[in-house]
Amino acid sequence: MSRGSLLFLAAISFPGAAGSIQESRPAPADAASEVSEIVAFGERIGLPPTPHFRRVDRALGAIHILYACPPFELRRHYNEIYRTHSSDLAVVEKAADVARARGEDVRVESVEATAEGSCPVTRALLDASLPRRVYVVLHENAHVGLRCDLTVEEPLADAIASIGCEAYLEERFGPDSPQLRSARRSRARYDRLCAFVEEVYQGLALLYATLPADPVRRDRLRRDALEEARGRFAALVAEDGWGFERDDLNNAFLTRQHTFARHRPLAFAAAEAFERPREAVSRLLAVPESEEKAIAYLRRLAEGAPATPGARD
Repeated sequence: MSRGSLLFLAAISFPGAAGSIQESRPAPADAASEVSEIVAFGERIGLPPTPHFRRVDRALGAIHILYACPPFELRRHYNEIYRTHSSDLAVVEKAADVARARGEDVRVESVEATAEGSCPVTRALLDASLPRRVYVVLHENAHVGLRCDLTVEEPLADAIASIGCEAYLEERFGPDSPQLRSARRSRARYDRLCAFVEEVYQGLALLYATLPADPVRRDRLRRDALEEARGRFAALVAEDGWGFERDDLNNAFLTRQHTFARHRPLAFAAAEAFERPREAVSRLLAVPESEEKAIAYLRRLAEGAPATPGARD
């Protein structure tokens, strides 16, 4: 994919861990120095050096991103529905109102970091829970070493961040620590959300491809399908404690999450084929660039078969 593309973190992955818990070794003096420690840990497990997180910008709260999608279309990944982003939420909400007026499905996300430029340590990252902070830093820095189709790159960055986060927390707090258990619960919760999103995405994609020409029937079929999916979405949100509203489930939400969900099981299966995080990171960063070759490579890794690192095609 073009490196001019905007890469945005999965803002709803791995939220918060348990509150104040006794640590098994001294903690860094503050969150900013802790970020530096996490960056160094990432390099120790094989992530490349990056310009990210080298400075703190406490004036930058978060990055707000607008995605908008036509009412009868789903797209391959979030760059196809990206509209704008800003540190000023009011600017993004104004653009969202314009998209809504055009009849588009809209999603506004707020994230702690982006993969463009030399992303600083934002106030949102400083305020995040420790597992979330570790995940964000490792996910962001994994993007620097990945050069593949976005539907492969995002779940690979997730897998690298997940195994790296668990290794960091285990090293720092121990194998039975509440922090590590919390991170694993968060991952399982996100697995469930991704599986649900992918099911709904595939079902709606089939519906949109076969809709009748009559606009009244088209509207009714879309409305009925979304209503059924939103009912199940509301139940999942309530059970797993997500902060979503029922009507957040729309084409923009589904397209964005599909970017992370489509190849997530395969990415994690490939990552977990290796006992040591450093070996997993090394092999995952060698994924070929094209989606087809990347999927074949990851399948070989997941099956334990020899997989020749792919040339950048």
